[in-house]
Amino acid sequence: MIKRLLGILMLSLALASCGEKRPDNVLDDESMESLLYDLYMTEAAITVKDGNVSDTLATEYFNSVFKAHNVTKEQFEESVRWYSSHLEAWEKVTQNVSIELDKASGR
Repeated sequence: MIKRLLGILMLSLALASCGEKRPDNVLDDESMESLLYDLYMTEAAITVKDGNVSDTLATEYFNSVFKAHNVTKEQFEESVRWYSSHLEAWEKVTQNVSIELDKASGR
């Protein structure tokens, strides 16, 4: 699921930034970083189980992450769309998430 959503983002990166203000329903950078980190960690946990997690259970895991962050899947998807047209903000978010993931893996 996360790969598909991020794939949408990557396909949209060619869009130019419109310069408009961030809509209220789009996650700020810090919230997006925290959510992405937890989504990546959840995906890693699923992968460690050799993919022996059903799609239904995986969806429940991801939904629990959204709930813990008080974010809906729709709000996340809308945020991904917004970031797809704001490359500088996206790069900052992904760099920070990458740093935290490296720390978690002991790098």
